[in-house]
Amino acid sequence: MDEIFKSIKAFLYERSASPLFGAFVISWCAWNYKFIVTLLSSEKLDDKFSKIDTLFDDVAINLYFVVVPFSGEILHGFIAPAIATAFYIYVYPSLAKPVFEHSLKKQKELREIKQAEENNRLLSVEESRKLHTKIAQLQAEFDQDTQDYRSQISSLTETINNLEKDLKEAQGSNSVTPSKFDDINDAEPKEFDESTREKIESLPAGEFQLSDLFTKESWSILDPTLKKSLGKRLKARAERGDFMNVTYKGRGTGNQAIYIKKLNESSNLLDENVASLLANFSGLPDNHGYTSNMLQEEIGENIENIRDAIDRLLELKFIDRLGQNEDGGMLYRLSKDGRKYLIENNLLSNEPA
Repeated sequence: MDEIFKSIKAFLYERSASPLFGAFVISWCAWNYKFIVTLLSSEKLDDKFSKIDTLFDDVAINLYFVVVPFSGEILHGFIAPAIATAFYIYVYPSLAKPVFEHSLKKQKELREIKQAEENNRLLSVEESRKLHTKIAQLQAEFDQDTQDYRSQISSLTETINNLEKDLKEAQGSNSVTPSKFDDINDAEPKEFDESTREKIESLPAGEFQLSDLFTKESWSILDPTLKKSLGKRLKARAERGDFMNVTYKGRGTGNQAIYIKKLNESSNLLDENVASLLANFSGLPDNHGYTSNMLQEEIGENIENIRDAIDRLLELKFIDRLGQNEDGGMLYRLSKDGRKYLIENNLLSNEPA
């Protein structure tokens, strides 16, 4: 039973929510208001029925001089309310739309006039005084906050600088560790080349080992395989002459390679012009050389001075004869001793990888 009532209730709610149903009910009540008044009157029941019958009497409609009788119940109970409903739904909105638009337009104009008047209204002396006081208070608060924040930033900056300084002191300046690695064992051997060179250059003359290029802490945590790879690479670079005044001596305690760093005694062998000419050979690819004429075009020096410089370099075995070119000119190339001299005196422009 509850389900039946719920179903009926839902049906009636759906119908009542329809604009057609509501408009028809209102139209019917408006058209048949006499029926409603009679029904709600205090007269006797027989009198009510008698009056209601007269309200719904049949009517006669003249159609081209022909009288057609028509049922009053159908006319007043359905046709007339239906016509009123159709008028309300279809005709009334068309008539109401321009009126509504005009009303909204006038309301907007009134609001704009009111807003303009409010904007043009001058502040009173009291309102102006309160506004200035509020602005001054906000400015003071802003200045105070700015000063506080700047003090905090300065304090934090100083703290950061002190921490960085302490960190650098704790790490020490003797560690050969690639900066882009948090863990030294993550690096490839070639990543140590630059830091190795810097450390060797800072060492005094005498013997040293690979472990001397690291702090005790760094050396202790270094992976054995990486140690071996670094040792091989350091030996190869030393024998190749990559390091100034450094030569390989042999094996020492613990089977570590021993290297000797000597004092630089070759810096006075060549004057500046001859040394500059020698440096031009460092950029040549393998099996390529310069003739004296090529060097003259390269550096713009007098040909006789170039030939004297070549003789001096040949005497010191800093260059070798490579052979003649197609024009019959003798080609010269940089020798191993010449490359070593350039390295020792920081004149090598294109160091081999």
